[in-house]
Amino acid sequence: MSPRSLVLLASALAAVASVTSHAGAATIADGAYMEQSVNSCPGQSHCYLNYSKIPVGKTLILTDVSCIATADAGVVLTASRLRRTGSGDLTGTNSIPPVYTNSFPQNGSHVLQTRTLFIVQPGQSPLIGASYSAASSSNILDCTIAGVLKSTP
Repeated sequence: MSPRSLVLLASALAAVASVTSHAGAATIADGAYMEQSVNSCPGQSHCYLNYSKIPVGKTLILTDVSCIATADAGVVLTASRLRRTGSGDLTGTNSIPPVYTNSFPQNGSHVLQTRTLFIVQPGQSPLIGASYSAASSSNILDCTIAGVLKSTP
């Protein structure tokens, strides 16, 4: 990654660091679905993101997940995963592997991304969780999920 890209990433992470928690409404256009969620989890070794509940008569097929996870310098991201909450079949989780890791003087950051085929049924919500090697004063998890929202026959 170029030095300019690192500076831009550091600036973006600093802007996100001021956010306590934010979950935006899902964007849906012609069946395409995208939703972002951000959570700050200071003093914790886990951080979770909850997404919108899938309405009755619809099924969400997630195809892409991308995240930025930050923590104090020296704290390692040990696991990140996608799963479901709500009623019905909750079996199965998908890991979200890191594709880039960098330590800035003030924190460590991990860029996570995966292509997936993950079905979320009506009444369920997608959930993303990240686990760290230790509690951190600056745990921030910022993820965007994307896929297709289909009518359930």
